[in-house]
Amino acid sequence: LVNIYFTIVIHHIRFTVFVIIIVYFAYTNSSVFFRHRALIGDCLAALASAFPVAFLEANLNSNNPLSITFNNRGGDYSLEARDVLEKLSKTIGDLQSIIKQVELLAESGATGASEAPYLIEVTLPMLCSYLPNWWRKGPECMNLTSCNDGSNEGGIGQDNKTGNLVPKTKGNTFLANATGPLTTVTADLMNRVLGSVLQLIQTNIDSSHAPWMTRIATRTQPIVANSTADMLGQYFLPVSERLLEHALIVERVEEAYRAEKRAGSESVGEREEELSRLVEILVRNLFAFYPLLIKFVDRHRSAWLKKPTYETQRLFSAVARMFLVWIRATTTSKVLNNNNNNNNNNNNNNNNNNNNSNNGNKINLKTINNGEIDQSTKYTA
Repeated sequence: LVNIYFTIVIHHIRFTVFVIIIVYFAYTNSSVFFRHRALIGDCLAALASAFPVAFLEANLNSNNPLSITFNNRGGDYSLEARDVLEKLSKTIGDLQSIIKQVELLAESGATGASEAPYLIEVTLPMLCSYLPNWWRKGPECMNLTSCNDGSNEGGIGQDNKTGNLVPKTKGNTFLANATGPLTTVTADLMNRVLGSVLQLIQTNIDSSHAPWMTRIATRTQPIVANSTADMLGQYFLPVSERLLEHALIVERVEEAYRAEKRAGSESVGEREEELSRLVEILVRNLFAFYPLLIKFVDRHRSAWLKKPTYETQRLFSAVARMFLVWIRATTTSKVLNNNNNNNNNNNNNNNNNNNNSNNGNKINLKTINNGEIDQSTKYTA
């Protein structure tokens, strides 16, 4: 029975590998699929989170009982099966090279993002799904005694010494049968990728051609769980203050627009178009960054309340001023409420008995936490 089960698992793995190769290769080599890149990224992310073999670290697969290379067992399988693994490694690349590509992309700024959109919308979602999945089976978790807390169920616990999130892995025969390390994924690798994502957001704050900004938060949220407090000053605080600067610019433009409108100026139409464009970019930036910030603050909130620092005070001040600008700015409120109402209407259409729609100037925090903007929203002043 075990042999039958193992054979079925191997066939499923081979089929999944075929899917990964076809999807990734087809997108990166054909312009036909460019308009579907966000959906392709979601597909690869789902496969990466469920794949039982660390396909981005082929050199360690010989330690994995679910790999055909386990204990040099590759000779028992067809040349076709071995050829599939070789194609996979050549098509997608290895973990370190992909992380290096993401870091170089972040350093290149807005130009790099426009030249390599597949890295952001296809490779990055796959990577952000792969990393937390294999971190739970990685060297850090295997060395933490709190991983084995007496529970046979999966899930995430908290290490009593470090406060980091750790998986509950006791009773996992898959890990027990491994003959060596299955992966080299660590929290530091996840933080490197998260830092690159935040750097990418910061360098594209003023860019008017970055549609991926409306989706990047949902793709990146899984790797925020192990973010360290030192990322505040290096990444989160600069982005927060840069967003505040952008919001203050929008506020000044709106004041000029209202003054010209009252005076009946002929340039009021041009000012209105400028304001609409700036507000659209501001709202997009908020949806790109704030879901990550909310999760990061939630992780370190207790420590900061007990021992506040100068950087935490700057962060809270920047966020507070942002919300004050938000409340005062009529145009921004209209855009956010328009998006909020669209989401509420969609919920009401799905459930006629749902009367929990938000009104007035309230912000739909669920929408912000999800990190995506309803693409049907019309940004107007």
